[in-house]
Amino acid sequence: MPKTMEGFKVGNFPKGFEKILESWFAVIRDYNAKAGEDAIYWYNERANVGAFAAAMARNEIPVIEEYACEKGRGKERGPGRSDISFYYHGTWYIAEAKMHWSNLSFKTRPLDAKKYMESALADVKKTAQQDKYSTPFGLAFIIPRIKTADKEHVDEFLRNYISQLENSGYCDFWAYCAPAQCRYLTPVPPDYFYPMAIVLGKKLG
Repeated sequence: MPKTMEGFKVGNFPKGFEKILESWFAVIRDYNAKAGEDAIYWYNERANVGAFAAAMARNEIPVIEEYACEKGRGKERGPGRSDISFYYHGTWYIAEAKMHWSNLSFKTRPLDAKKYMESALADVKKTAQQDKYSTPFGLAFIIPRIKTADKEHVDEFLRNYISQLENSGYCDFWAYCAPAQCRYLTPVPPDYFYPMAIVLGKKLG
């Protein structure tokens, strides 16, 4: 039986945010335990934002998702939507999120946290132009996938990717969750395993 791989690092974020990330682990595990051959993280960006918001709710943190707001400035100002906002330690935070797939193999390129965060930070910058009272940051959800033909190398590929994540100093926080029961989970058609979810967070500026 594979072993669960979980870990996180919190840098420039309020004390106690580690508990939120631990709750995020639990949301992923609990969903799979109830849903069976399914993973909350392999669908889309919206599902991943929902899992992150659920972790907030489990800690009684006020949170709202996919809400209407003004974005941009000048001629570019107009109605839009923001992915998530929550109130934590006396501060409102707003975030825009992006989801990325990452194919893991012997030829996998090094994890580039900055590349994954660029579009999320660009989006939240537009939101922040009309919201002067919240702290803006970007969220990136990375979903690694591994070809089923490489089954014997799954743990090796995951450990290598996790090592790259641990050595990345770009983000204000990161976390990864690879539940044992999801190690060889495949959708239909079963071409890839989707064993892990990663979340990255970085404040704007």
